[in-house]
Amino acid sequence: MDSKWVRVKKGVVGNLRSLSSESGSLARADAGLVLSPYDTPEAVRGFYDEISHKCVIEYKYMGQKEGLKEEVLDSHVIIKIGENSKRLYRIEITNQTAPCRDNVGLLHSEVSKELNALVGRVKSLREKGNYTVAKDIFEAREGEIFECGVH
Repeated sequence: MDSKWVRVKKGVVGNLRSLSSESGSLARADAGLVLSPYDTPEAVRGFYDEISHKCVIEYKYMGQKEGLKEEVLDSHVIIKIGENSKRLYRIEITNQTAPCRDNVGLLHSEVSKELNALVGRVKSLREKGNYTVAKDIFEAREGEIFECGVH
């Protein structure tokens, strides 16, 4: 794994993103729960694991390390979330027959679909916000992620 972390600029996810407590959706509003900097990734990276044949996307956060819990979203997608914080740390797309860079369209649609489903499934506004921001970062920076180490 030789991939470099791609720093997330505040402009990518917006400085004032907040969650509307009524709708549970991400909105640029003055009311609601504003995501903590600790729940917003500061960097992202991607790489292809040639041994397990997985495309991997990882997120880095401020603060101390914590134990991770694995969750299978479907037969091709596994995520790892913080045991206590529930922050999204890792997405693994399994059963890849070709390197990720060759499957960008498929990878994009698979990750977006699964993160949308994850956002819809959780009840906590903080978790919804973290997963939505992680998805937004992936979609906004996927070109850089693939340039930096997904081969």
